[in-house]
Amino acid sequence: MQELLKIRGLTVRFYTYEGVVEALTDVDLEMGRKETLGLVGETGCGKTMTALAILRLVAEPGRIESGAIYFSPDGDKEPVDLLKLKEAQMRAIRGSKISMVFQEPGAALNPVYTIGNQISEAILVHRRGEVAAKALSSVTRKLKEGEGLLGTLFKPFRRLQRRLYSDISRSERAFIPRIIGRIPLIRGLLWRLNSEAAKIAVEMLKEVEIPDAERVAKQYPHQLSGGMKQRAVIAMAIVCYPKLLIADEPTTSLDVTVQSQILELLDRLKDEFQSSVLYITHDLSVAAEICDRIGIMYAGRMCEVGSAEEIFKKPLHPYTRALLAAVPEPGKEPRPISGSVPDPLEPPPGCRFHPRCTKALDLCKYEVPGMLEVTKGHLVSCHVIEGGRVAGSD
Repeated sequence: MQELLKIRGLTVRFYTYEGVVEALTDVDLEMGRKETLGLVGETGCGKTMTALAILRLVAEPGRIESGAIYFSPDGDKEPVDLLKLKEAQMRAIRGSKISMVFQEPGAALNPVYTIGNQISEAILVHRRGEVAAKALSSVTRKLKEGEGLLGTLFKPFRRLQRRLYSDISRSERAFIPRIIGRIPLIRGLLWRLNSEAAKIAVEMLKEVEIPDAERVAKQYPHQLSGGMKQRAVIAMAIVCYPKLLIADEPTTSLDVTVQSQILELLDRLKDEFQSSVLYITHDLSVAAEICDRIGIMYAGRMCEVGSAEEIFKKPLHPYTRALLAAVPEPGKEPRPISGSVPDPLEPPPGCRFHPRCTKALDLCKYEVPGMLEVTKGHLVSCHVIEGGRVAGSD
């Protein structure tokens, strides 16, 4: 597997008035190129926190205490540790090489801006040089076509525009265009940038199968249905062709029919843009449908990682087995997991699942199990392993 992302020893803590919350502890994870990796677990197990840590968006009073997140968007270059980058370097990666689709599309969209404006903003931040090149081509064509009195009058204005767009296409942070863009009376010189970005925004709305994209681009979030808003958020996330797309339970608030459409859309876009997808969900059926590999999380730690086929056919960790047993099936009574999720302020010592585990050993109560590779690519963090299977399993 050619790695796109490798996480090692990631630890995130929140320092609250009540105590220190152990959000993530020594998380190890790898993602390959053009792969869909599912993160599965109960609410509060650390799935979303892992995604936010990748983007370095952990809010105060949270801190990324230790670890490394190696990201390799270009296969021919050395991976970079995202945790060691300066904030300006990280801003260039967010939304460009790594994008995120949030769980609630209504909260991810600004209610006072149109859908087209919000997508255009992402384009102008991360694809400014490309947009300037399109604007330059348009101005050059107008100069060649310019005839008559009107063309003569506008020629000096268009020549200045051509110079500005040429500067931006060569360097997105060109000094003179940046200054002009901040002066209200003359920033209109750069109006073609907004025009070209708006065209790309409409094309992206068509890409996510929104009908009548030109009309939708002019609408505000409250005028769209939940499914349409989620498609708009996905369009915003993929507009810069990210290498890694993080989808945080993007179908939770949608009805079943729309959920299926969104899942099919994500799968198609992944293949079309050659991206990898980190899919966060608590729904095992969704993970089984779209994921190549699955990681099971519990109380801020990784329990098991393997191919989707092995996770469902040969689950090794007692928590994975308990999760699968709790899924309703026709003709079978689902078996709930006894006990409750531990308090992150006071997590149990040793294996964090041992208070709820029916096969726990004395060792589980005080020693944290390491990750053991039972078969190629199938790793499990459990003391209760005999010959690659959970002791006492059928």
